[in-house]
Amino acid sequence: AFDAAPAEPSLGALGAPVPAHVAFLARRVVAQGGVLIEKQPLAAVPLANVVARVASALPPPLGSALWRAVLCELSAACCYTVPCFPPRAAGQSLDEWKLALGYKNLAPATAPGGRPAPVRLEAKDKYYNRLQGFVTLFAALLASDAYIDFDLGCGCFDRGPHETCVTCGSSRAVSRSPLPISRPDEGERTGMRAAWRWLARLLNLPVRRVTVVLLGPFLDALGAKLLAAYGRQFGKLLEHVALVFMPKVRATEGLQDEERGSLSRLETIVSGLRETLRAGCAPETHEALLMPLFKEEDDTRDEGADGDW
Repeated sequence: AFDAAPAEPSLGALGAPVPAHVAFLARRVVAQGGVLIEKQPLAAVPLANVVARVASALPPPLGSALWRAVLCELSAACCYTVPCFPPRAAGQSLDEWKLALGYKNLAPATAPGGRPAPVRLEAKDKYYNRLQGFVTLFAALLASDAYIDFDLGCGCFDRGPHETCVTCGSSRAVSRSPLPISRPDEGERTGMRAAWRWLARLLNLPVRRVTVVLLGPFLDALGAKLLAAYGRQFGKLLEHVALVFMPKVRATEGLQDEERGSLSRLETIVSGLRETLRAGCAPETHEALLMPLFKEEDDTRDEGADGDW
């Protein structure tokens, strides 16, 4: 029903050098997103709009560089947008491993007396909230019509949409796996292909408790677009999630409240998408992705005695 590409470098692999001012903008977007989306995940949508509009306004080489830089910074901030699950290395403490997974260390740099302060990790619910925000930002970037997909099948990430790969010399490689293409004439410019690839890779990895935390917000943001793009092919993927993936999650030992809540939310999202497909209705795009580019100013005038403003 679905397939994933072979293991390869992460989406954040820059390849070609990125100009300093473009790299700075990408770093600021992801850093600002890390602050905002932890409290309000839907703040990822206007950030993605900023990236899309700036990239579209730049000359093509700089626009491509901005997309590459943003993906690089995002994968560095959240390894699960690759998706990548770093294993615990031999001799690595639990705290060190969690820091590698993206947990924040809330302890000061030094303790009184100048000694290194012991690690004090953030709570799991805070960590999960930030992960969901980053995944929502990733999904919002993929939802943009201006998104450029650099994974064209040759495994190289150092070219723009129509450039010749400087590593393998390919100008447009044939896809290595039967990934469905929603717009074959300009498939490299649609984020839906990258979204399908991310889902396939995630679902082909061993089930982990954090996986259900990642899958919910991603399908919530992009499920309708994927359904519109791929129809019954996406329905087969949803069937796998409902009949294979979620039972495995339920059978996982040590599920905590955060994972149970995410699983319940995922069940609601998948059930709604499958029902939409069975009914043959047009899927409704997530309201956050319909956010207008400009917001009208609020009327702050005082109300008069006669009720007029």
